Amino acid sequence: MLKSPDIGLLKKKIVLHVEKDNEPAISLYRKLGYSIEKEYKVKAGEGNYVVLYRMPTSSPP
Repeated sequence: MLKSPDIGLLKKKIVLHVEKDNEPAISLYRKLGYSIEKEYKVKAGEGNYVVLYRMPTSSPP
């Protein structure tokens, strides 16, 4: 059982960064309460980019 000072640890926001084309993972994360906040690209080698979604929890637990 958690003591009251430890409960604050559960209120931290968790953010996932998921490749845009990873539809199975995105579907699972949505079911777990995450939502797509924004889309962005990161460089992944010479002239290559990966498109990611930033997915924070919809609301902290």
